[in-house]
Amino acid sequence: MSAIINGVDFDPKSATIDAHRVLVTPPIAAKWLGTQVRNRPIQQRSMLGYRADMIAGRWTYAGDPLRFDTDGHLIDGQNRLAALAGILDQAFALEFLVIRGLDTETQMVMDQGARRTAGQQLGLRGLPSGSNLAAGIRMLLVWERGLLFTTGGEGRASITNTEVADWAQAHPAEVDIALERLNALRTIGFRPSSGLAFVLRLGQPLEEEGREFVKEMHDLANLPAGSPTLALAKRLARVKADPDTQLSDIDQLGFVIQTWNNWVRGRSATRLQRPKGGWTAENFPNPEGV
Repeated sequence: MSAIINGVDFDPKSATIDAHRVLVTPPIAAKWLGTQVRNRPIQQRSMLGYRADMIAGRWTYAGDPLRFDTDGHLIDGQNRLAALAGILDQAFALEFLVIRGLDTETQMVMDQGARRTAGQQLGLRGLPSGSNLAAGIRMLLVWERGLLFTTGGEGRASITNTEVADWAQAHPAEVDIALERLNALRTIGFRPSSGLAFVLRLGQPLEEEGREFVKEMHDLANLPAGSPTLALAKRLARVKADPDTQLSDIDQLGFVIQTWNNWVRGRSATRLQRPKGGWTAENFPNPEGV
């Protein structure tokens, strides 16, 4: 394959099939999007995730092609190009493999495969319980960024699979702690998303305290009346027994933080309640010591 071509000098129209490595800027991406004759609606979640990875430097050239038909119409790659086109820095550029000269009808057989999940990416990196771990890391990142109460592209959808996998690789000690606690958390009644997000947030500095805290809820041994860990364990047990009383991820996370704070402060608690009017960004608790 020839050297990288500047997208300004590249004509996507070709009577024969060929492939080139092309450097594409936001203006070029916008121009190529305008060549489309037919395509699926843009998948906002995927597109915004791509853009977040591009801006953060996590986007890696992997040879996945942009594809054009013989008339130079884009037939594959609109989400990637839409992500790039929306970047404000007009000089920003990424390399893409571009295949041109395809029959228009080849579009009908494209994108038939299944995209790897974050859990599968973690598995490829040798981490067990990938799906559970990915759920916990994703919720942790949403929580730390103040996105628990946002929706759409600004909430969980803004945390990409690549970012989740990169976080796990960069925090091996926290990941080991989370995996050590996973079975106990699930036995107590936590979802992996909320339970692991809490454990990951405590991290190494509070590893021993976190282990004792989870063990109390798991074992329920010799706990006095008014024990906050007993109150939470009982609440989660009731939910497990009655599917009609499910708690959301935010409920579970909020209640475990409330319990942790009472436990750290030595305060008793016999029941758990949401704040009046429900959880909000303003009243959601922060864990003591973090």
